[in-house]
Amino acid sequence: MSQPLVSICVPTYHANGNQERILSRLIISLAEQVYPNIELVISDQDGTPKKERSILKFLDGKMTLKYLTFPDDSGISAHNTNNALAHATGKYVQILNHDDFFYHENALRDAISLLESSDKRWLATGCLHTDDYETYLDRYHIPEWNNEKDMVECMNTIGCPSVVVFERSLELKCSEDIVYAMDCDLWIQAFRAAGEPAIIPDVSVVIRMWKDQLTNNMNVPQQQEQNKITMRKKYGHF
Repeated sequence: MSQPLVSICVPTYHANGNQERILSRLIISLAEQVYPNIELVISDQDGTPKKERSILKFLDGKMTLKYLTFPDDSGISAHNTNNALAHATGKYVQILNHDDFFYHENALRDAISLLESSDKRWLATGCLHTDDYETYLDRYHIPEWNNEKDMVECMNTIGCPSVVVFERSLELKCSEDIVYAMDCDLWIQAFRAAGEPAIIPDVSVVIRMWKDQLTNNMNVPQQQEQNKITMRKKYGHF
């Protein structure tokens, strides 16, 4: 199997003082990956040289680090995510939210092996969910693609960006006017560029459901309705 460069793009923020704790969990899981050709691109809204040095110690020379400071108090994760994507240079990209982490050491190897051996240009994997301090693992989710209109209506059957790996040449970019349904918008972009994704039902990542998630600071029903209107216009579903 060829081993092209994979860019792991991590948008991160202060998270009410919890950032370093949860980000270190992600980095440890990344450093444990058996896949050898990785660059880590971190876009940090609360960046400091001290944190960059700490991250380098965790990585122990196992991969390239691009640590980007990105002051932005907008509360819109699209800005931060797009900053990381703009600095990615790998053939493949995975947006890994800073509160999520890899479930096992072969997660990246399995994803890249499938993409390199198939005609698919993006894939989605199974995931589990946990809480703030990882006291449980449950809610096993297998992603699926139904149709574009469901995504427009915010029926996200794929999942969050952390479960998806895609070719950088697809040029996916977060829409900064779509906040709650940013993930659905990304998957419509991917579908229009490359068709349906490959699906790996096995668990590759763990999604942290906790109090300092950005979505917990939103008026979800209001944002959802606003985003539906925006996406209906954008993608021609009226």
